[in-house]
Amino acid sequence: MKGGEQEDMPRPVIIPSYPQDTAYMKLFNDWGRENNKTYAEFSLWLDGPMIEFIDNLRAYIEGVNTYIACCYSNWKSQASVIVSRNRAWVNSMGDWIESVRVLLPDDLKGVALVSWDDWYDNLKQWMTAQENWYNSVDADLNTLSVNVETLLNNILSTLQKWLTDMQNWRNSWPTI
Repeated sequence: MKGGEQEDMPRPVIIPSYPQDTAYMKLFNDWGRENNKTYAEFSLWLDGPMIEFIDNLRAYIEGVNTYIACCYSNWKSQASVIVSRNRAWVNSMGDWIESVRVLLPDDLKGVALVSWDDWYDNLKQWMTAQENWYNSVDADLNTLSVNVETLLNNILSTLQKWLTDMQNWRNSWPTI
């Protein structure tokens, strides 16, 4: 049945085993009418609600994929600016310490700023750890976004294949 037409659906041809038994034949004929009704409902469901469901799922998946890409892009743009500014600040602190060092007499240049040098070494290690964390989170978010998109698209394509298989199966039903 296509496009909401009302007609008996084809069903497998089943030959009654006991045609001479009237009670059996009544059950057999009732079963046939119920089968036609069931096939018709199934066909309508395939051509209507299932197609609508898959179309809605497709739109939902596109929305989710767009949202994830947007979130990832926002993360990347905001976090990379922070990391870049922090790196610039850390580097400027090193430059500032060196600008102070050049003002010191030669005999104090190697010893006067030891605590500052230790502090700056810790600051550089912190900055490296921050960059490593950013790179790790960035890689994880990228992997997550790709995995979610792939998973959702696989669900959609599997469901679409199932619908096509069911429609092909329905279209191959023998008629009686």
